[in-house]
Amino acid sequence: MPSREDTKFERLQTEDDIEEEIENGLEEKTVEMPWWQHIPCIGYLLIFLKVVFHTGTNLMVKKMTNIHPLSLLLYRSLMILTISLPWSIMINRSPFPPDQTKEDRLCLLFRGMVGCLNMWANFYSLRHLSFGDQKIIVATRPIFVSLSAKLFLKESCGLVEILNMVLMLSGIIFVVRPPFLFPREDPDSHSSDP
Repeated sequence: MPSREDTKFERLQTEDDIEEEIENGLEEKTVEMPWWQHIPCIGYLLIFLKVVFHTGTNLMVKKMTNIHPLSLLLYRSLMILTISLPWSIMINRSPFPPDQTKEDRLCLLFRGMVGCLNMWANFYSLRHLSFGDQKIIVATRPIFVSLSAKLFLKESCGLVEILNMVLMLSGIIFVVRPPFLFPREDPDSHSSDP
């Protein structure tokens, strides 16, 4: 049996000791935020700018009927590359960091391909639908996000969420009034002249 002198007892930590340890650990790991992240409501400001720029882009696509939508997509992608590549070089970040797995790289490439198809469909739909109808149909996005979250992320989807989806879809159908559900009557067929 070990003697009392051989056994070393450590002093129990008090609550103050634990708090001090946490504070010291946080101070060491604190990362300085850029100046622009201190602006109040920066998230709301950025999302507002995104909506304004996105709407402006869609209006330009709707007006540019003499340029093919795929050409517009090419010009858009070239502009994104022209802005992003120097920025990536300036901050010394590789598009594919060395610590990134092959799966992550494939996911990034797939996301880029799906994003391209998304913009292609957006540009083409602006050519064939009225601006208002196209924007209302795009507003069905929350329905697909909720269904995808349920299927792929196993998030809960209760009665309230399903009811909201049904109400949203029915509202969009009544606003857009698709011709296969609401046939448009020819004004000449109901002439009051005998």
